[in-house]
Amino acid sequence: MLYKQIIMTKSIPFPLTLNTEPMARDSMSTKEFDSMMEKGLAEAKADKSRLAVDVFEDLRREMG
Repeated sequence: MLYKQIIMTKSIPFPLTLNTEPMARDSMSTKEFDSMMEKGLAEAKADKSRLAVDVFEDLRREMG
């Protein structure tokens, strides 16, 4: 999937910079993180997933 994105966009699909913002996990409590992970696992088990192409399309639209 990574190589396909590189070919399609003719670029690397992620920034090559160090993030100075705290990571989302760093700002979560263990309880919040566990809850988020449980929700994601339940969605995966219920086969509530999206195609990667749709996710990337939404991201491109949001980024402008």
